[in-house]
Amino acid sequence: LNGIYAIRGRDAVDSLSDDELLTLFKGKMLIDGDAAKALTERGFEKYMGVKAQTPSHPFNGEHYKENNESVYCRTWIEAPELVPVTDDLEVISHMTYSPFFGATMAEQTLVCPGAVIYNNPLGGRICTTVFRTTDEFTPRAGVPRKKWIIKLLEAIEAGAADGTLLTE
Repeated sequence: LNGIYAIRGRDAVDSLSDDELLTLFKGKMLIDGDAAKALTERGFEKYMGVKAQTPSHPFNGEHYKENNESVYCRTWIEAPELVPVTDDLEVISHMTYSPFFGATMAEQTLVCPGAVIYNNPLGGRICTTVFRTTDEFTPRAGVPRKKWIIKLLEAIEAGAADGTLLTE
């Protein structure tokens, strides 16, 4: 497989056979939150490095792991919670809950990873995010979210998921 493949939503997952999905998991892939939930239900979490489930706690913010820089996040997004199933994840960002506007990081609750990269046993490099591509990967997305998607794609391609912004 060449390039980065994206799986967007439950319908995309439902349209692929297990063999087709396993082939994709051997390459580079970006998986959105809805697709991650559908893949978890089909037993593919071992190839994503996370399982996607109904959130146990609300979240209303996202911060890069390395520097705590905030990434714009619409309040109360509807997205799954990512739960690691391995320690071999590269966490790009964390979803957080802020009890009030302007809360410091110390006043926020770390809820779950927001975006992770996993080098799976099939040889694939997989990025899974809580966000729906229909919500976050549109022309309406602001500059911080556009930088975020560029960062994820560069990290998948280059293997440089160190939590820093790769593109200014």
